[in-house]
This record gives sequence, C-alpha cells and structure tokens, in this order.
Amino acid sequence: MGSLIRMILVGTAFWLVMFFAFFSQLGLSSQPAAFDRHSLEALLSLGDIKGVWYLGWTQSAYASDKLSEELVRLKTALGVQYVGLIVPLVQDSLSALNPHPDPSHTPSRQTLGHAIEEAHRHGLGVVLLPYLLVESERRFEGKVIEDWVGDLAPTDVGIWFENWREILRDYAALAEEEGVEAMLLGWEFESMLSYQDEWQQAIVELRELYSGKLSYLTNWWASRDEYERVLRWSPWQSLDFIGISAYFDLTRKNDPTVEELESAWYEDANGQDIVKDLERLSAQYDRRIVFWELGYQSKDGANQAPWNYVWPGSPDAAEQADAFSAAFSVLSNKPWFAGYLIWGEEVGLPQDPYSYSLLGKAVESRIRAHRTALREGHPVAREEAGLTFYKSDGEGIGMFSNTVGAVATGLHVEFDRQVTITHKTEFGGYLPAQSEKTAWAFDFVEGTLVAGGTVELDWTPAEARPILIQWLSESELVGDPYLALPQELGRMLSEGIAEACKENPELVTAALARFFGDNTEFLAALNASLGVSLQEWLPPLLMAASPAGIENFFNALIETLGVRSLEMLRDGEADLSALFSVLDPVPSWLGDSS
Repeated sequence: MGSLIRMILVGTAFWLVMFFAFFSQLGLSSQPAAFDRHSLEALLSLGDIKGVWYLGWTQSAYASDKLSEELVRLKTALGVQYVGLIVPLVQDSLSALNPHPDPSHTPSRQTLGHAIEEAHRHGLGVVLLPYLLVESERRFEGKVIEDWVGDLAPTDVGIWFENWREILRDYAALAEEEGVEAMLLGWEFESMLSYQDEWQQAIVELRELYSGKLSYLTNWWASRDEYERVLRWSPWQSLDFIGISAYFDLTRKNDPTVEELESAWYEDANGQDIVKDLERLSAQYDRRIVFWELGYQSKDGANQAPWNYVWPGSPDAAEQADAFSAAFSVLSNKPWFAGYLIWGEEVGLPQDPYSYSLLGKAVESRIRAHRTALREGHPVAREEAGLTFYKSDGEGIGMFSNTVGAVATGLHVEFDRQVTITHKTEFGGYLPAQSEKTAWAFDFVEGTLVAGGTVELDWTPAEARPILIQWLSESELVGDPYLALPQELGRMLSEGIAEACKENPELVTAALARFFGDNTEFLAALNASLGVSLQEWLPPLLMAASPAGIENFFNALIETLGVRSLEMLRDGEADLSALFSVLDPVPSWLGDSS
C-alpha cells in the first residue's frame, strides 16, 4: 500500500484530475446539494482558521528578541496556522471621544510590521485587531478592574466614530502593505452596535484601502435580547466573517464531564441552544462564523463564566482541557463554522497556573491534535491519528499524539519519500525505534505510550510528509489509521495548482477548455444544479484563489462526496483525457483515460 500511496505525489498538475474525478462521482443526475456558487466562493476565499492570540500589551512587546523563537514555539506546540496580533489603543473614559495610540502601550508601525513579517516568515497567517482599552476603572466582585469597552457612551457618537475610523484606516493601510490575512474592526463594542450606518461607512472606507478579509468581534450573549441585538446587526452582510467572542456560560458546575460540557452547547447555563443560535445567525447573513476569541482559564469552575478573568477558582488544568475538547467536538464539521483564535498567550510566554495561557498545560496536546474539519478531512481518522506536522529551520517536525483512548505499544509511520529521522522524543512513555534512521517507513514498538502521550519526530528533508500512521497495541492495530488519501489531497491539490499556474498557466487554461468541450453533456447537469456556467466561472476563480482557499475548497468536496479510495478517483463518468495532457508523466495508477 505504501508504494501505491507514494505515487499520489507525481505530477504538478495533479489537482486537475482530482477535481473533475470528484465531480464525476455525482453522476449525470446527482446534485452537490452542500454547495452552491456562494459557498464555493467562500471556500476558495480563505482556508479555515486555527490560531492563537499572541498578545503584546506594551509599546516594546513585539520588539522582543525572543519574538521569532516564540512564534515557532506557538506553531509547533499548538499546531496553529494563524496568530492574532493586537494594537493596544486607549481612551480616557467611557464617555470620551478620543481613542488614540498611547506611547506606553501602542507599538510603532515599524515594530508591528516586523512582528507581521516574522509571523509570515514562519508560515503563519496574521489577524490584526486594533484593541481599545478604557483607562477609567470600576469595581467588580471586590476587585478594581478597567472599564469595559462594551459600555462605551461617547458624548458625541459622530465624532467618536470619525476618530475610530481614522485609526482603522491607518492600520488597514499597514495591513495591506504587510499582506495581513484578516483585520477586525473592533472588539465587543456592544453599546455601539446600534449605530449601523457608522459601521457600514467604516467598512466601505476600509474596502478601498485593504484587500484582505474583514470581520468584527461581537460579544457572546446570555439572553434572548442580547442575541437579537447581534442578529439584527446588518453590517455582517458586508463583512467576510461573523466574529464571536465565545465566552458562553456553559454549566453551573465545577468539574463537569466532557459530555456535560458538550451538552451545554445545546443548552447552556442560561437555557440557550448556542449551536442553534449560531446556525441561525450564519444562515441569516450567508456568512460563516469565526470565534475570534475562544478561551478558558485553568481554574476550577471556570466553564461557568469563561469571560470572568477574576473568577476565584483554584488551579484546574483538566477543566480547561475538557472545555476545549467539548468545543472542538461540537464545532467540528459544522459547515457554518470557519475556525477560531484561542485566547491566548502573551509575549514572553509567561507560565501561570490560573490564566488563559496554554503552553505546558494539559490543554496543549488537545489543541495540537485538533484540526478544523474542512482542512483535514474525515474526523474519525483525524482524531484517531492525532497528527500535526510542520516545517521549521530546514526540518520537518511531526507530533504524533496517542488519541486511541488506551496505552499504545507501537507506532507505524510511512512517508511520501525517503527521510532521515534526526530526532525522536516521547512524552508519556518510550517507543524504541526498530529500523534504520533513513528509510521510507518506520516502526517504534516494544515499549509503551500512555493515552494522550505524544511522540515527536524530526526529519529531513523538511518537504517530506507522513502519509500513513497506525497505532498498535500488543501487535494489534488500534484506532483508525491516518491515511494521506483523502486527508492530504487538499494540500497536494493546492500546491499543484499554484505550481501549474506559475509555470504554465496557458497550458492549464487550454486543458480546462478541452475538458469542458469533451464533457458537454456531463457538465450540463452540474451547471444546472449549481446555477452557473462552470466553463466561464470556475477557471478564473481557481486560478486567482490562494493556496489556502484551494485547499479548503478541495477538502470540502472530498468530505462531501465521500471520496475514500483510488478507485473512486479513477472510475468517474467524465472523460479526463484532456486533463491528462498536462501531467508529465501521467501517473500509471490513473489508468486508461478513455
């Protein structure tokens, strides 16, 4: 099986064959009900988001000489693809009109630009948030805390918005210059949501300056009135994502089970069906939802009020980990859910047994093992394998987490090419190597690894990818295997189309045109079901899409169409011979094109 899987990688234009093979599974009369033109455009626009906030609260935070090292650690330890960067801004009081940069809090454009460039250098997308703080204070639960921006009450709303839009324009220009992937218009300005025309004007102005994704971060809701306020906010229609600060009160218990926490998403501590609310909100505006803030403190009972950062609980890392596990379980595979940024880690990565921080706690491996549904394919195989891998400093790094729910006594790993293992570390046991350091496949057996334990492997060349992973227990296979087909197809397809468009776009365009001409009858049914002409609409959209968007698009198709084998890729009803002409050489396993 390993030699057959390795053949998948042949051909820089492999994406073409796969895409139309997927469509051919529908048959002439089938309809891809899960997709229409708008949802296809959304899938191509940006890959699903898995990230963490990297918080710099002072003017010099992002100038840290540890910045690069810490970004790599966040990416490797948590398996994230994005980081959120904040721009702290202040105003004097809730009624003030002067949101402004502050010399002790706000980084310079040079410092912020450097942080963005470092994140991009390490393969991380960036979400930028101008983060307003109010300098006045109030007492809450016996403690003095800063006033909350959700209670803003400027004495002149028009002037306040003029000043805020000026700030947004300034950072939108920087975001455009630095290629920032997404920018947020603000966070939890709940008292300001009613001024919808002012927000629409801000969106129009930013669209003229910034070509990335725009969103806004609204607060969670504890009542029907609060939910209706979010539901009635029409600027969602003009943004790319609906953004939620997802600190919902889950239960009224300390130490609830994961199952109880999962149930709370359907009936929370305030009697709300959060999932139903989110589905309705997404459907009303035809926009997918991102939890721009998702966080839990490592405190006993913190699930009862995740938003309450002065919650008086004792340290409880297990509850934090369980709360994330429940959220991942509920949200995975929801078509309206586009991802999350976890709150969060501060510059310097300080350790705190009580806080929202993640590194070094039980939650770290659970976040690392979780990957958003559309990017990673079949959820069972994904979770059973517990695989996350990256490239860093010229090496590939793989974190293989034992998520089969029992002690494992062995691990089998195959790669898409010959690799040299340069480093191996176990967390939670020991699995000795039974093969040479340089090979295609490796066995680590005759030891034990606890449930939830992790094996880290580093290898060269960095471009190599694991394509088959299987956990063992007493020589018996346990859990579903991780198989690069179909989970890795999206990645390979995105790389293939990017390379083909760069090297010979005319050849790609011509091959598409010939394919459409050879399959007129077959494509007529698809055109009718989608309500568009694929011949006119799809080629330029694919050619212009980002690799992340293409990956997201193909993974969604793979999952929806149930592609699970090479036979399903080969045996479609469409004539693929025109597409085969762009492959050099044509992979032998594709069979006869006629």
